[in-house]
Amino acid sequence: MKKLSQKEKETLLRFIERNVKNGPDPENLDEGIGTVYERVVVDGYFREMVQKYQIKTVLETPADGVTGVPGINSLEFARNGAFVVLTNPSALMLENAKKVWQREGLLKKVEFIQCEVDELPFKDREFDLVWNYCMFERFQDPEIILSEMKRVSKKYLYLLTQNAHNLGTPLHYLYHKVNQLEWDHGDKRLMKLKTIIKILNKNQLEILEAGAIDAPPWLDTWDMPLRGELKKILTALGLKWEWQTKEKQSKDSRLLRFFVWIEKNLPRFFLFSQTHHFHLLTQKKKEVT
Repeated sequence: MKKLSQKEKETLLRFIERNVKNGPDPENLDEGIGTVYERVVVDGYFREMVQKYQIKTVLETPADGVTGVPGINSLEFARNGAFVVLTNPSALMLENAKKVWQREGLLKKVEFIQCEVDELPFKDREFDLVWNYCMFERFQDPEIILSEMKRVSKKYLYLLTQNAHNLGTPLHYLYHKVNQLEWDHGDKRLMKLKTIIKILNKNQLEILEAGAIDAPPWLDTWDMPLRGELKKILTALGLKWEWQTKEKQSKDSRLLRFFVWIEKNLPRFFLFSQTHHFHLLTQKKKEVT
């Protein structure tokens, strides 16, 4: 069985821990409007998924908040009755994730496990759903990770990836170059829907749902820490701008509802160029005996 290279593992660990250190305080949960909008549309999809496919157990591997709060991506599964396991090679990330889940009162619905992404300490077919956020594209051979995800899944796999076509992508390349940061986001070829579908079909995964998600009317800033800079500017002007996951505004904001309406009514060709992410829900094909 093929494994990830040590270099890939080290790059992943640096990426995760850099985002944990640059991300919002898990005690505060101020994520910024962009990430809160993403949270609203993705959480809405998760609620539908849990009900439609009767999801009771979920594994997020590796779990990562990226620009958001560590470990926050799978909260909505737990809020809707599923038991969640979060794995990550970074102890720092898991420690911060635990603070978030504790604050949400959901520690009884989650388990945190530190392990390598290509060596999961679980039995075959242990979880109803196995998924990850923007991790598929980070590895030279994504089939290594896909194989482990498929092994421990009873039926469903879900991938959420970056969109290489978004106009924010070249700006983010420039951000890395100017700041002399390694490019740790993976292969742009693996951020294209047709390529992902081809790999999934090759690995005997049936596509149930595929398309665009998180298409607000602004460029994708990826993991650039703009939230802190914006707050500094506004504070200097005597203004306040906070978008918190638990805030009422994140669910009832007229502005966010308007953005959701726009996303649902965009022409398909424009939606696929504007969207920040692609997502694909798949199921394992029945093995012929």
